[in-house]
Amino acid sequence: WIPGYEPDQENPIIMQLNTIFGQVFNYLMTLATFVLTFYLSEAFGLWKQMYFTTRKIQAGLNEIMMMLAVGATRDDMKEYTPEAEACLDDVAHFVRLYHLFMWGRFSHTYSIVVSEKGMNRMLTRGLITNDQFRCLQVQDDGISAHHTCISWIGMRIYQGIDEGGIKDDMALKMEILNRINFVRSSQSDVGDIIDGRMSLAYAHLVQMLVDVLLITSPFALYAQQGIWAILTVGVLTVFYAGVLDLSKMYLDPLDNDGLYDDSVNMDLGVLMNEMNVG
Repeated sequence: WIPGYEPDQENPIIMQLNTIFGQVFNYLMTLATFVLTFYLSEAFGLWKQMYFTTRKIQAGLNEIMMMLAVGATRDDMKEYTPEAEACLDDVAHFVRLYHLFMWGRFSHTYSIVVSEKGMNRMLTRGLITNDQFRCLQVQDDGISAHHTCISWIGMRIYQGIDEGGIKDDMALKMEILNRINFVRSSQSDVGDIIDGRMSLAYAHLVQMLVDVLLITSPFALYAQQGIWAILTVGVLTVFYAGVLDLSKMYLDPLDNDGLYDDSVNMDLGVLMNEMNVG
């Protein structure tokens, strides 16, 4: 025991702190622990849902290309016929455009690519043709460009079948169409996940709960621990405020709010590179 480091419980001020802040702190700590734990669990669930949705879209596009590669017509040397190679190249081009424009629609980081400025730059670099540029710009200033691209994918595949570049097999056509619809459905899930995030009122409630807990903790803990409350308050602040910040990061998997750098947000650039390699 060090003199002056232990509060005098008979002191009127210490008694008032115990009576007012001590009881409130104990109630708040129990409530905040439960609410914050649930908050983090729900936020991480949303992050995982977004992650698995991105992988479903990636897998669906890769499956379309795999089925086309298997169903493409070949010559006597087992090489792709000119019609098959042209169809595969066009579809691969549309798949890359679709994936890029889709994330440009949902992610603020890549929103420039669906703007007129971004598409003009792609046009000058030869990434899209003049006809494609004019068609994409008609679609709500590029906002619906990914819908146009996924339509091009299906149209070019059926054109390739008519031209003889892809085998005219009913099972293959139906399976490719199912994969296209699967990708489109999964893409719609991305918007639903973003729009259906946790209610802002609930997020405000958790923020206020943690703030009040940390504000009252110095007064409540000093009456019990004296100067050692400094260390305790620091530990509580690190963990309670840290869990709250981590929850906010999980609630923004695409970093659209731009609140945190170098956090747990998904790197869509890596995802698109993987898609292009596939």
